[in-house]
Amino acid sequence: MGIRLIKAKFEARDSGVSIVEEAFFTPDEVELLELYSENYERMIGSRIFDNSFPSLEKLSISSVEGISCTVSKFDHRDLYELLHVLRPFILLREPASFEKVLSIFGKRLNGELFRTAFKQFRQLFKDGNHSFTVNLSSNGTSLFSDKLFSAWLNGIEYHGDIEKKNFIENLEDKFGADLVQGAIVSVLKGRVMAIGMLNNIVQVPLNIGMKTKSKESENLILNK
Repeated sequence: MGIRLIKAKFEARDSGVSIVEEAFFTPDEVELLELYSENYERMIGSRIFDNSFPSLEKLSISSVEGISCTVSKFDHRDLYELLHVLRPFILLREPASFEKVLSIFGKRLNGELFRTAFKQFRQLFKDGNHSFTVNLSSNGTSLFSDKLFSAWLNGIEYHGDIEKKNFIENLEDKFGADLVQGAIVSVLKGRVMAIGMLNNIVQVPLNIGMKTKSKESENLILNK
């Protein structure tokens, strides 16, 4: 008996152009998608979502005042809770990481609109939403980037890596601590947004799988 695949139909639209593609998913892949969906529900249950999510509210650059920004207030205890529930998405060794699940869809949906969307998902996840519009860098390293976020996690929040801690402190000396914090919040918000966007796509095959299971259960009852 062969493996039973789940078939799902996806549609992408942009500027009046529409592409429809079908994709097939193995039971093992559906299991990973279910895990991703469960992790997403756990994430949005964090306290940090009870109010407006932290954001870089204002960023201005002038020849007189230099660079200034405003970051919305948030409870750092809520941030630490969020970082904990983000680990299954961020760490590549996790079975249902953002990158692994995105790759499942990337291998099956090959239309240009899908490829463009997945590229934007990946950039949003890695570098945050301001990376699309703002380019501030130091020694070739963009302020709105995965490198900044990873250095902050490993140098400040988690492991106390001296080299990465010095990297963050050098950026704070150049741009100011407020702007560096704002960039970190921007990347963090981008990750949450990208995770949610991918979860919307994840639900398509999962919903079809649930309908299939429901029909199988009905058949079992009728055949008794």
